[in-house]
Amino acid sequence: WDGGDANPGRGGAPDNPRWARDLVFANNTVLNSSNGGIWGGMGQGVVVSGNVVDGCGDVCLDAEGSNDVNFTDNVASNARSGVLTVFFNSQHVRFERNTVVQDGTHHPEWKRLLRTCNPTDVGAANKIAVTLANNHFRYTNATGLGLLLKDAGMVFRFVNNTLENCVLSFNVNYISDMTESIFIEDNTLSFSRLVSAAPVSTMPLGATTTAPISTGGATVSVRGNTLVS
Repeated sequence: WDGGDANPGRGGAPDNPRWARDLVFANNTVLNSSNGGIWGGMGQGVVVSGNVVDGCGDVCLDAEGSNDVNFTDNVASNARSGVLTVFFNSQHVRFERNTVVQDGTHHPEWKRLLRTCNPTDVGAANKIAVTLANNHFRYTNATGLGLLLKDAGMVFRFVNNTLENCVLSFNVNYISDMTESIFIEDNTLSFSRLVSAAPVSTMPLGATTTAPISTGGATVSVRGNTLVS
């Protein structure tokens, strides 16, 4: 969908209208796209449900500068930049009951199943509000771990998800001044291999240093999570 340029410097400010409205993408199959699978910019009231998306040169399921977007009951796998992604000023984006798989072959270093905001967009991303609930994330490569990465954003809710050989990582540089609330509750993280990084951490995989989260007054709740190995 294309309801305008999502870049805030070219029309994607939070209060600008989203011209791609009331759209439904349901029960489609998208395979081996050189770019994105099902994605768009400047949408309002978009439903993406029951689709199969696999093998994307960029992202599989993506909302950019879009509000009130629901991704539900999809099977999405194997993308270079991230299987599920959200960029720019996007509010009330919800991923629920999706199966998300990454085999690590599209980009052997990134291995991303989730990404919210590219750091280069950080000045334009303080309005990102994302909920992920009841999803199943699975990294299937024989070695390493998959990465779910939160960069900038205003609200991040991560509840009742299941992760297999994946870690959830926060870039601490974008927490204190951007975030109003973080909820990480009632998730199950299981591992069938040696875990050399913290399952939930404040820096991306491969970082040489870490630091405690400085919340800047944000509400942070981490509770009820289960680790299995």
